[in-house]
Amino acid sequence: MSDETMNARRIFSSPKAISLLLGLLGILLSWWLAGVEARRFQSESRSNVVQQLGTVRAAVESSLNKRIYLTLGLRAFVSTHPDLNDQEFANFASALMAEGNGIRSVTLIQDNQISDIYPLQGNELAIGLNLLEMPEQRNDFLRAIETKQPWLSPPIRLVQGGEAFANRAPVYVKSDDAAENERYWGMVSILINKQELLDDIVDGLPDSLQLAIRARSSQDQSILYFYGDKSIETTEPLTLDVNLPTGNWQVMGVPTDGWQQRSPASSVIAWFGTIASIGLAALTFLLMRSNTHLRTARHTAENAADELSRKNEDLEAFVRTASHDLRAPLRHIDAFCQILAEDAADRLNENDQDCLNKIQRSSGVMSRLLASLLAFARTGCEGLAMETFDLKQMVHDVVSRLPAQDVDRVQVGNLPSIRGDRTLLPQVIQNLVENGLKYNNSEDASIQINATTSANEVTITVADNGIGMAENVIDRIFKPGVRAVSSADYSGSGFGLAICERIIKAHHGKIWVESKVGDGSTFHVSLPTV
Repeated sequence: MSDETMNARRIFSSPKAISLLLGLLGILLSWWLAGVEARRFQSESRSNVVQQLGTVRAAVESSLNKRIYLTLGLRAFVSTHPDLNDQEFANFASALMAEGNGIRSVTLIQDNQISDIYPLQGNELAIGLNLLEMPEQRNDFLRAIETKQPWLSPPIRLVQGGEAFANRAPVYVKSDDAAENERYWGMVSILINKQELLDDIVDGLPDSLQLAIRARSSQDQSILYFYGDKSIETTEPLTLDVNLPTGNWQVMGVPTDGWQQRSPASSVIAWFGTIASIGLAALTFLLMRSNTHLRTARHTAENAADELSRKNEDLEAFVRTASHDLRAPLRHIDAFCQILAEDAADRLNENDQDCLNKIQRSSGVMSRLLASLLAFARTGCEGLAMETFDLKQMVHDVVSRLPAQDVDRVQVGNLPSIRGDRTLLPQVIQNLVENGLKYNNSEDASIQINATTSANEVTITVADNGIGMAENVIDRIFKPGVRAVSSADYSGSGFGLAICERIIKAHHGKIWVESKVGDGSTFHVSLPTV
């Protein structure tokens, strides 16, 4: 075997090399998982915007079409009653306006000149206007006469004041000289109040969406924005076409705070994974170095040496194949510590024993942190196994697993049957109950579990008489890694409530808390009944 090969083997079998490799693999895996989560988050954000834009598009089409068809009805009436008098027109226009809100006026434009308008009051200035003499409307008029098709203009400024969408349609009547011929009579028009139409379209629009609506001018083919503004084009908006009988509009949207490249979960996975990998590499280095020293000191203990050698081979095999299971090395670390404590207790000095205890404590902390992180990352990723089961029995099963001194501290009221995942929901109850007992300084610590039922949902309450939470923490308590108290006072990873929220959201439910410092906390879990 060459010297280069032996040197390479020596390097890659050293504690430093293996620890470094393990740390790098863990970091790479963490950031890869963070990238997967970021891409999932970006895809979900775009899907949400498309869904919201689809709702807006449907509102636009619905709001406009129901008014456009009123114009077509008016055209049909005038084409069969070209000589209608003022009263007949007023009666028909009044009935027409009653069919749709937001209609400002109904207009007859005989021979391209406004001949009658309803209501007349407030619109007197429009009577007598020849729309062919208005440059901004002339092209639309001529095109409508040629194609015999109606059109909807973008908002125009009216001579009588204000802005409105003008939906106009050409009217043709039977010619007197030939029954099969038609002659151009003029136009009919419905003016739709701009603000009322836009209010109707964007009613219920979520604050999380920045919206713009635009159309192309038939006069000069320029783009006109009549809701939102042109600056949205610089934000990479998603665009949907709105198909109308009288032309095409577009709705454009982006999230209000822009396209976020990373989700909170991806940052948690990346940074906590990095920290965990560095800690794991350090612990591995300490463990392997200790094992090396002990194997040298215990050369006469063949059985112990063989066991350590086998464990080291297992550890090295794990380093070469480490992927997503970051908790496996921690289980190995804990096993090593137990072997050392049992087999070498009489040969460990006080300093060695102290190091061994520190390794065990650090391993326990890292194991809990990784367990919480991985549980948070995968919660809700798999499909739910929905079934109907007895909530009270489920709660009793959770309580029965508590330490004996805590079982009587939990009072369970009358609970109904619920529908949900029988595996995930107990995790929520267990977490809330254990938190209520852990964050509790009262000698008479107690937990009250009750439920109320309505037609559409079941609301479960878990109330404790513990230390409570400050108001500035309540709004953030369900975020990953957020804790209500100092980690020096109470153990925990800060992921428990984040996991609870993800489980409840996967059930299309809600979870929230009411709390004051010193007055305990009451958690509410609302689940749909169907």
